[in-house]
Amino acid sequence: MSKFITTTKRNGACEVCGDQSGKCRRPQQGEIHLCMTYGDVRIGQLENGYKCIGNKNRGWATFKLDNAQDWTDQQRSNWQAHNALLRQQQQTEAETRKRRSLSAYERDWQYRQLLAELTLHPEDRNDLIKRGFTNEEIKLCEFKSVEHSQQLQARYSKLLPGIRAGQTLTNYHPGYLCPVQNKDGLIVACQLRLRTLPQGDKNRYRWLTSPKQGHVLHFFPKSSNSEGELPLAVQRPMGEPKGIALAEGTGAKPFLVSQRLNLLVIGAAGGQWASSPTTFQETLNSLSSELSGLKMIRLYPDAGDVQNNQVIHRWRRVIALLTKWGWTVQVGWWGQIEKSQPDIDELDDFNQIRYLSPAEFFTLASPKSDQTTSKKDEQAWELWRQARNFTPTKTLDEQFFDAPVPEPGSLTAVKSGLGTGKTEWLRRVVQALNDEGWIALGYRNSLLIQSSARWGFYHLHQDEAHRLLADPFLKVACCVDSLPHFEPNYFDNKNIILDEACSIIPHLLFARTAVGRQRQECKAKFTEALRRAKRIFVLDGLLSDKDVAYLQQLIGEPRKVVKISNVYQDNAKKIFILKGASDSERVKVNDRSPLVNAIKTSRCCAIATDSQLEAEALDQVLTGMGKQVVRLDSKTSCQPWVSVFLNQPSDWLKLNQPEVFIFTPSAESGVDIPIVNYFEHFFCLFFGAVLTNAQQQMIGRIRDVNCPVFVYCRTTGIPADKVSRATLPDQLAKAVEEFVIADGWATLSGIPHEQAVRQLSQRIMELAKNEHYDHECQLLALKTTRKTT
Repeated sequence: MSKFITTTKRNGACEVCGDQSGKCRRPQQGEIHLCMTYGDVRIGQLENGYKCIGNKNRGWATFKLDNAQDWTDQQRSNWQAHNALLRQQQQTEAETRKRRSLSAYERDWQYRQLLAELTLHPEDRNDLIKRGFTNEEIKLCEFKSVEHSQQLQARYSKLLPGIRAGQTLTNYHPGYLCPVQNKDGLIVACQLRLRTLPQGDKNRYRWLTSPKQGHVLHFFPKSSNSEGELPLAVQRPMGEPKGIALAEGTGAKPFLVSQRLNLLVIGAAGGQWASSPTTFQETLNSLSSELSGLKMIRLYPDAGDVQNNQVIHRWRRVIALLTKWGWTVQVGWWGQIEKSQPDIDELDDFNQIRYLSPAEFFTLASPKSDQTTSKKDEQAWELWRQARNFTPTKTLDEQFFDAPVPEPGSLTAVKSGLGTGKTEWLRRVVQALNDEGWIALGYRNSLLIQSSARWGFYHLHQDEAHRLLADPFLKVACCVDSLPHFEPNYFDNKNIILDEACSIIPHLLFARTAVGRQRQECKAKFTEALRRAKRIFVLDGLLSDKDVAYLQQLIGEPRKVVKISNVYQDNAKKIFILKGASDSERVKVNDRSPLVNAIKTSRCCAIATDSQLEAEALDQVLTGMGKQVVRLDSKTSCQPWVSVFLNQPSDWLKLNQPEVFIFTPSAESGVDIPIVNYFEHFFCLFFGAVLTNAQQQMIGRIRDVNCPVFVYCRTTGIPADKVSRATLPDQLAKAVEEFVIADGWATLSGIPHEQAVRQLSQRIMELAKNEHYDHECQLLALKTTRKTT
């Protein structure tokens, strides 16, 4: 269907019948037209100069321009009159169908009576048990078996979908009926699951209805089109529901998802939620009200969906509607790329599900994930996606994060976006536990100085608090580089804060700052701090399960872990990605000139870049144009104005009125600029010096959601050496071992006792495999994956 355009007033009417309601399709390219108005005409029939060449395309007839004859004015006038009469007849028929459609209450009463007559065939019961149903669930789902043209005891309305002559069902094949309940719990339809799939058929499910008997399966809610809408199924868990989800179908699949994941699940035959838009929106609004206005929904695609263009197009329509209606969408993913893998109702372990954004999901359907991608590359991408997963014990949807004061002995991991008040929540917790000791660890002093002022902490260096470290009630902040100043007992019963944890951990493991000169001692003291802490607070807008697991591994002993996710995403920024500059023949992918030109013409803008050279070059060019430029980076961070700016950035900007503000990763976690309606544009230019998490942090430093963000991200090549090329943790660990041993052999080859040298090299590698080693390999492999794609 991607080769055709829906006929509307905007896109143009159907050239065969003149319809503009969206029923017909015009060709995007070529000469084939699909017309539903004349969907039942015979092959060869002429309409408006178009000849029917087929009529078996799901309700459409296929037409092609007939060049064999030219119509006279009289012929065309006759056709227009005929066409108007035909549309009037179709409208009359639609009104008749609407009148013949039983209400939801009328259907529910009769279907419940009908199902009460039936039982469940042993073969159908075995099928449900094989699918994982318990006896209690089999009773709860109310599925009932029918044979060919099932005879009934009571008499039912001849307008009830699926009834023939009042006492016989219209089904041709045996199987079991799946009652379809709407948002109010009323049974409004039934689908039949065939016991045996007929030869050559692929669809095992059939609606229980028959147009030949005058049944009308569709409903006609206000604002729906004249054709009406098919029912949607709503499945409810036995316990209190925790959220809302979509799962394809109306039978076993959405039912099992609701029970296993404790969700309110909306099912649609063939996944056609978007084909019943009014019913879909009304159902969503009703379920949202039940859950106190929740506007987050989870989607569970079937295995193989990402390899089917038509199905992906269907998901795009659904997600576009959800986004338009203000819903936050998460897509469940467990690696179901191929049809041979399990669907959601076939999973044995639901803990393996992680949730992707729609953009991440649609990326899986791009050429990057096709069969030409190597298995290692796919494994690497799969690990990268898993590494971003976070499975909370509690989910919030609040503009400003809040939670109770954690219990002693706990580790509280908080994932909440930029600007949602995580630091302010910590201030309240510190105030509530004012008679206890606190240590806040970070990786940039600029951020720690700001936070210290907010929490009432000393900053270790700025306030020269070294002599106070033994105080059990001390409240102090410092970089992990300064951990060697602490004795292990200084951490006893302290509350430890790791704010911006996703940046602290890589800094501890890989940074070339002071921590690099005494890394092993810093690691050891970091571990002691976690093990001796009274409470641990781990916060980051990009927190993942792997980060929490790493900290748990360092602690060693069991500790209560509370993982809280705040999914609030209101007033999201408008972000535009520059794909490159285009000429008449191609797109030059790494050409950032369009963004640079936009920077030059912007009245007032902020610029984030991970390149010191780029920052200096832009400063020089824009200053040369007469613009007032302020630059915050490693070369300017010691200037007197910086500390004033960091304390009150909005006030400083209002007072000094710079036209351009440029900052680099030196300010990545130290700048928080909440000022609104100051910057006209925000430009981000990334060259691969920082990775995805840091890029997102930099994008978030300008808080104004009304300021559009324009992003350029240069593609990078694969590093040459074997160690830096590894994209899987086990590959990386093996490469490191091979490198160390090979390097030792190359240096010491020819001297006596070579076997001893080899054993010594292997012993070095064994010592390296401590509690930090695996996590280091994971981070390096993920870094390579992000840099090489």
